[in-house]
Amino acid sequence: MPGMSNVHKTNVINHFHRNASVASPVNQYLSLWTSAPGDDESGTEVSGPGYARILITFDADTLGVTQNSALVTMAAASGAWGIVTHWAIHTALSGTGNKQIWGALDNSHTIDTPDVPKVAAGGLVLTYD
Repeated sequence: MPGMSNVHKTNVINHFHRNASVASPVNQYLSLWTSAPGDDESGTEVSGPGYARILITFDADTLGVTQNSALVTMAAASGAWGIVTHWAIHTALSGTGNKQIWGALDNSHTIDTPDVPKVAAGGLVLTYD
């Protein structure tokens, strides 16, 4: 199961256990990190030249598992982004935007000019057990 931010944990509890209304995010954005994002908004998001979060969509739930439904292609790096070790999903294109979930990459990647980070359809699998 991916790590859940404190905001996301609160939303899950409020929605499912307190019958409180919680707005679903209109969009979700993938971000890359050079250190673990953490539940408390800690960690270091990439900030290199050409970096920007990118829209990501997910398939329907299949027994607690979902995955990205389409190829995700980020902008080409126009400078060093560093060694990317983690990912996160946010509700905003920039700023904190209520980070929802996060996890470690299977393998870290050094991103530099002219790398174009991609996630194949089905490459980001979220399992809730």
